[in-house]
Order: sequence, then structure tokens, then C-alpha cells
Amino acid sequence: MKKTIILGLAFCSAVASAAEYATPACYAQVPTACSFDEMTLQLCNEEGKSKNLVFLLSQRMYTPGGNKFGSADASRVCIVKGIKGTNPKRYVVTID
Repeated sequence: MKKTIILGLAFCSAVASAAEYATPACYAQVPTACSFDEMTLQLCNEEGKSKNLVFLLSQRMYTPGGNKFGSADASRVCIVKGIKGTNPKRYVVTID
């Protein structure tokens, strides 16, 4: 049973990857040079670069506290959420 659980956790960690990012420069100063949607899309594309994934603004889905974007080939989803209590604001980017 233990081996099955460990194998399941290893599989899940291989499917989803997550990284933490600081607020991009375009969104860090007031007035901002980009919108929240553009900023979160930039974080998704930065995370997807190593996997040759491109996420599109036209595939955006709202999620409380962040955004979801679909990839250009519709095979993956990128989720960006803010980390509570961080100053300056930091974001977790997960690709499923």
C-alpha cells in the first residue's frame, strides 16, 4: 500500500510543476505598464518556456485570486495565484 501511495505522489509531481515568481517589473510600479491579465500571462509563458508551451490571453479563465490560461495546443493549463502575506507580492505558477 505504501508503495502505491508513493508511486501516485511521484506521478502527480511529474504531471504538475510549480514555481514561485516575484511581481514582474511591468506590474510592480504605479502606474502599471501592463494589466493583471498580461502580467499573469507573462508568468505562465515564462514557466512554460522550458516545456515549449505557449499560453494565450484568449484562453484566459478567471479564478479567485489569479488567472488560468490554456496552452496554444489546448493540452495544458497554467494557473497563477498570489501568495498571501508576501510583500512585495509573489505568485505561484502551476502548469497542469
